[in-house]
Amino acid sequence: MAIRRGAFRIWLAAFLSGCAFAQTLGIYTETQTPWQYEGADGTPAGPSVAVVKEIQRRVGNSDPIHMVPWARAYAMIQGQPNVVLFLMTRTAERNGLFQWVGPIGEGVYGLSVKAGSSIVLRSLDEAKKLERVGVYRGDVRDQLLTEKGFTNLERVTDNEMNARKLMAGRIDAFASSDVTIASTVKAAGFDPSEVRLALPFFRYQTWIAFSKQTSPDFVKAWADTLEDMRRERVLERIIRKEIPAWTPPGPPITSF
Repeated sequence: MAIRRGAFRIWLAAFLSGCAFAQTLGIYTETQTPWQYEGADGTPAGPSVAVVKEIQRRVGNSDPIHMVPWARAYAMIQGQPNVVLFLMTRTAERNGLFQWVGPIGEGVYGLSVKAGSSIVLRSLDEAKKLERVGVYRGDVRDQLLTEKGFTNLERVTDNEMNARKLMAGRIDAFASSDVTIASTVKAAGFDPSEVRLALPFFRYQTWIAFSKQTSPDFVKAWADTLEDMRRERVLERIIRKEIPAWTPPGPPITSF
């Protein structure tokens, strides 16, 4: 008799946990509202955390999720085995560095300015002429703009600080996401209507990333489980509970 897909997942998880190569996973994320943030009890919360926890439950993994600054987690996933980091934007530069499970989300990165600003941006070359552009240190937006030759970047370790610096006139624009900009501005203490998108510059997808040295069997178990959740619409229910406007990402972008 054929083994049902769900039963097979449980069997595979049990098999992997008993294998000699089974290792504890170091699972990391960052603060990036509305996807993940520190809950009222001080533990990681948010829809992406809930998605990862559901995958863990289904594959039989109970390793804790740690919330740390992005630059620290990004360094660990590049240099250590059995490290998971979410949510990560998949780009040409990162594509071959990690193993990928997803996508989970999709959106557009852009440069945001004060709503009442006279700044008009028609290209990244024009944005390079601004005096100061805020970025989240080590984040993909920092990487993308640095690769484009920006020399006017001011880096911070908290994207909410960029929103506060923008409203205080300490920077001219900051690199944002159309999905998270409203939450970032609100968390910084301002109304989202006080900020506007001046220049979109990159369409992205976000994924769960595994370090290159992690066993492909673990990665496949997570990927297959996520696909089950997508097909069962469990993924949709989890995310729309906190992000009602979320729409499923399009076909996976795996070639650049």
